[in-house]
Amino acid sequence: MRSWWWATVAFVVACGSDAAQTGSATSTTTATTGGGAGGDDTPGDGGGGQGGNLPPSLRIEGPPDGLATPTRTAEITTVLSTSRAGELSLVKSGAAVHRLDVEPGAEQTLRLRLPLDLGSNAYEVRFVAADGATATDGRTVYGGARTTGNLSFLAALRDGQAHCLGGGTPEPKVLTVDQVRSLSAYGNGNALYIVDSAGDVHRTSDCVTIESAAVPAPVFTVAVGGAHRLYLAADGTVWAEGLNAEGQLGLGDLDDRDTPQALPLTGVIAVAATSDASFAVLDDGSVMSWGANDEGQLGVGEEDDAPHPTPATVPLVRGALAIDAGRDHVVVLATAGKLWSWGGGASGQLGDGGSGFLGSEAQAVAVQLAVPAAAVAAGGNTSYAIALSGELYGWGQNSLAQLGVGDTNQHPLPTACVVGSSGSIGAGAVGATALSNGRLYVWGTNAGGQLGDLPPVGPERSSTPIEKAWP
Repeated sequence: MRSWWWATVAFVVACGSDAAQTGSATSTTTATTGGGAGGDDTPGDGGGGQGGNLPPSLRIEGPPDGLATPTRTAEITTVLSTSRAGELSLVKSGAAVHRLDVEPGAEQTLRLRLPLDLGSNAYEVRFVAADGATATDGRTVYGGARTTGNLSFLAALRDGQAHCLGGGTPEPKVLTVDQVRSLSAYGNGNALYIVDSAGDVHRTSDCVTIESAAVPAPVFTVAVGGAHRLYLAADGTVWAEGLNAEGQLGLGDLDDRDTPQALPLTGVIAVAATSDASFAVLDDGSVMSWGANDEGQLGVGEEDDAPHPTPATVPLVRGALAIDAGRDHVVVLATAGKLWSWGGGASGQLGDGGSGFLGSEAQAVAVQLAVPAAAVAAGGNTSYAIALSGELYGWGQNSLAQLGVGDTNQHPLPTACVVGSSGSIGAGAVGATALSNGRLYVWGTNAGGQLGDLPPVGPERSSTPIEKAWP
């Protein structure tokens, strides 16, 4: 583990949390009297700091309460004001998982790292000053993806059950898998992958017939490519299977695998896959890539037609927290809420303002999101971010209304989605689904009944979110 990474102090803002509008746990402050010498407004002198003996105040800035993220860790951003030195700790299940020594100061932004389990993770940030004064705040983060989409289906998770919309029928389907914790799909494909509470993996192509996918380790999440899969295990290792003509399995050769094989990577916190390339975020904030590079999707500074079967470090990107990928582009969430992207950009999916023939980039470029982000998603030629405030933004291809921004125009820059706040966003190639305050919303094409009744009874597409009742 690289120690500098755990001391970083930034968090990205993208589309919001499912519970963003319900508020976080109540922040509390307890101050002792008579502790320490009186202050003189000079912070750091062992006295009162700003405001003398004022009690400390603490608030969690992000991620939004209840945000779902398919990453093994989350960065918690806290703002603290204190006139006394003390210790800031991140507490989960009654135990401190990260601590920072803090000096007196006003409005200090401090970041802590929270390890995530599959499902809901409750935590508390606690400050204890040297004189005994305390301040606390608490929220939850959901470990796993609660929404996803592909060419045929949109899917969402509620109370441990996976719900499918589409597939040629307007009636929602409830999958016969108990205690579901995470959903995954390739935006341009048809298969849906499900991870249950035990870390077992299941898959379906029709949301009716369920098959088991044997993986040698409990799985946290699955990254689904065009014809290959990456299984991120709960212990930070990665397993790969499928076609391998471009080296997208990362095993050092071009041989296909019909069973999962372990990659030479450890300490992985997130994975993603394009049609024929793969990516991993390590716990030191670096990003690894391997596979095809014909659109510059490996982010190494140039494009070529050769296979790349060995994981290599993506230059320029540091402090990475999360990653997702579309057909041939990649979006990364980094510390301080910054977003990076690279790969195919003809439809404006990189979010840097470019599009058309010159829109692709073989190295990382900054996404022009005006606010810090907390989560990212990508599918097909579209990209999304949930901001630290919980607001959802989308950019890229939009001819089928897949951005949900109220029109069908291409958007090469991040644009606010009509749904407003969101705690989970699932991007398919032709539509998307989001959770907002416990409600399920869908938009994009309705060719398979993703929005409800099939055309001509139902709409051909919708650029504004349609709320769907849970079965």
